[in-house]
Amino acid sequence: MNFNKYITGISLFVLVTLASSAAVSSLKQKEEEYVFSPRNTRHTMKLRGYLDSYNSRSPVGTASWEIAFNPQLEMVMENIGDTTLISPNIWINEEGLLYDWFDFEECILKKCKTEREKALAIFYYWIDKRMHSTTRDPINHDPFVVHNCLAGTLCFNDSEIVRRLYGWAGFKTAKGMVYGHSVRNVYFDNKWNMVDTDVETLCLAKDNKTLLSTAEMARDHDLIRRSHASSLWTIRELFTQELYASCFGDERIDKPDLAIEKPRELIWYLRPGEKLVWKWNKAEIVFRREVLEQSTVWARTLGLLANGFIYYEPLVDANLLSRQGITNQQAETEMGKLVIRKGGFVKINTRIPFIILNCKLALHISTGDRLTVIFAFDDKKELKKFTVAEGKIELDIFEYYDPEQEKATAKRSLTITLDARNASSDITIDTLGLKTIFQTSRLAMPGLKRGKNNLQFRCKNKEGDYKVRVAHLWQETKENRPPKPPTKPIYPPNKDRINNLDVEFRWRAAREPNGDKVVKYLLQVSDRKDMRFPASPVFYQFAPDPHNKEEAEPVWCPPRSGLLTPDKRYYWRVKAQDERGAWSDWSKVWWFIPQGSFAPVNLRYEVKGREVYLSWRPSSEGSRPVKYEIYGSDERGFSCYGEARKITGGFHREKWYKWDGYELHSQPNLFCETTETKIKVASEKLIGKQGANRCYYRVIAVDAEGARSDSSDFIELPHPFIIEPQEIHYMPGEKIRRKMHVITSLGKLLAHDTKQAQYHLNYWDHEEIQFELEQAPAWLRVSNSDGYLVGRVPPDASGEYSFSLAVRNQNRNEDKVTLKLIPRKGEDVEGTGGMEDNNE
Repeated sequence: MNFNKYITGISLFVLVTLASSAAVSSLKQKEEEYVFSPRNTRHTMKLRGYLDSYNSRSPVGTASWEIAFNPQLEMVMENIGDTTLISPNIWINEEGLLYDWFDFEECILKKCKTEREKALAIFYYWIDKRMHSTTRDPINHDPFVVHNCLAGTLCFNDSEIVRRLYGWAGFKTAKGMVYGHSVRNVYFDNKWNMVDTDVETLCLAKDNKTLLSTAEMARDHDLIRRSHASSLWTIRELFTQELYASCFGDERIDKPDLAIEKPRELIWYLRPGEKLVWKWNKAEIVFRREVLEQSTVWARTLGLLANGFIYYEPLVDANLLSRQGITNQQAETEMGKLVIRKGGFVKINTRIPFIILNCKLALHISTGDRLTVIFAFDDKKELKKFTVAEGKIELDIFEYYDPEQEKATAKRSLTITLDARNASSDITIDTLGLKTIFQTSRLAMPGLKRGKNNLQFRCKNKEGDYKVRVAHLWQETKENRPPKPPTKPIYPPNKDRINNLDVEFRWRAAREPNGDKVVKYLLQVSDRKDMRFPASPVFYQFAPDPHNKEEAEPVWCPPRSGLLTPDKRYYWRVKAQDERGAWSDWSKVWWFIPQGSFAPVNLRYEVKGREVYLSWRPSSEGSRPVKYEIYGSDERGFSCYGEARKITGGFHREKWYKWDGYELHSQPNLFCETTETKIKVASEKLIGKQGANRCYYRVIAVDAEGARSDSSDFIELPHPFIIEPQEIHYMPGEKIRRKMHVITSLGKLLAHDTKQAQYHLNYWDHEEIQFELEQAPAWLRVSNSDGYLVGRVPPDASGEYSFSLAVRNQNRNEDKVTLKLIPRKGEDVEGTGGMEDNNE
């Protein structure tokens, strides 16, 4: 069987590709042949036309991506020398398939100077090479199988991948203790830092620099809401943020992972006469397709997968048995034919860094029968064994495999044994051919840019001569000229200071030379001049909407104030996408320096009787505040809102996740504004006032220009704490029903599993309190269910009644106050209220 027909059919493949394209007339296919050797490892080629691998691809997100055009079609690498190639690879413009950790270091970490740069480089590279999907197979934990072949992971996969990648890079790691999610903390900058590649999120402290650990995020959910969970493709909604924050409830960090050794160098072979074919077209055969198709989100990964092939047709000559990768016993060549003596065998091993999907074996046996052919993975577990006789034989491994052993197809080594130990006589083989089909990720395969491209051949051969021929097939188009990048910033003005921390970015609209609509902008804000990393994932976003199909407005607003640091220089740039998916180049890099106040510091409280005073100190950095906004809430880790919020969404799980009706309301929590640095926040006179008598408080500083700082860290008041007037007036025979006001903690909004839903959001750790009356008259009692003091005063009651009200929580913290019942004389005394309390 001649497998060359699969290679020489390139022209047919091109015609099919062109016929399936919308603009056949604009496409122009090109083909070049390069020969590499130890003395010639580089070649330069040019891509003409308007579109390339970069301006026609949108950034990959957890659930979305767009590829408008792909210039790469096919590359065939053929070993035409006499030396076996060890781990051959083609890199284009310093990027290529990463076979092992050594390639990863060379490609990703080579230019990093600090631990932080290394940590960020790994994070941003990885989130650009994967989507949110999984085959539910252990190989999803292997970063190089995912990178080269799968393109998809879920959180439990990524948590393990983070452990491996960062561990191999020399970082300590520790599992984050979160609900319904899986993340890792990585130790650098002298602290633990959460790295969540699954939802593409890093959380920053309010200095907008320090990365946070899962424990710090669990302490204060407001720090999580400052981030953008679930990638730039997700519209920023309250429920998305609350759902992500609700996973972080445990303020501990698990013990560090055991040290992990760097992986050994991956070695695989391309033997003389062997051909390796990469294709960039959509894969026809996919590993665990049925698993991916069970989810509409996961199924999108199918568009990122491609198939490749390895063809091996060894010449049956005297050199066969000496070639690396082939072992034998009692086998030799006679007159150009392979003879396996009765009782002998020949073993051919195909080891590649890809998922093996299929293998086809072609044999022409001229004499002998009862030859046993054995397929096995990793030369260990036998997948299938069958017997063949004389004649031309073609065997398809997937016609024989056991579906229960499908995991074996994910191994990197396939062994085929031609076993004559049970043969009736010697076996003579005239020709032999092997075709292996594997899976690759189009995200990992090297792309082409417009203009000059530098190709470099790499292999692990330390010595000896080699010769490899590469046939490269690509396509060019002039159908769609990309938009011109925006030419000028409107706000913030370039190279200027602005008296604003709540910046609305605006720029001159991009020009579209074809008259198409500009439907999307991509904006990046960085604190680095080289723009290597955004200031945070929040500042790498689509504008105005990731799924917008209408004309885009050249404007973008950060989701909240406080995400920019005063007196710090920021750099930003924008690029535009037209309605046919073509992206402009980046604009020039502009810069600005925002000015404003830093958040107040040193929040403290002081208890005076039944009143609590809050004080703070303005930061010594930034502009001087002229007033402050005070916010109060019973929610631990609350965020400051001047308006009511409604959170809708929710989902439960039957077989797969399904959206379910869920609604949560929260009231505005702005208490007041003041020019002082001390204010009363808890008192019986403040009962019923918005934001007063709350368990937690934050303060925002505002300067003379109206620039608002981020909110301060929260301060926790003592709780439970009774807020009640010392005297309650009564009249004989009157019914008492009065609410006992107590400062308590609502806890954090957390997700739990319940019978009604998975990820059921509620304040599961809220403070539970019990009331108790001491030395109270027999006709007076307090309800633990709703905190009301109830009773009917006897008609003959007179004089004062003194009693104690105690309140305790589940942690045995308590507060106690002495109250007096005093006869009312005449009209109700102002400030004490009546017996019927309707404040609630």
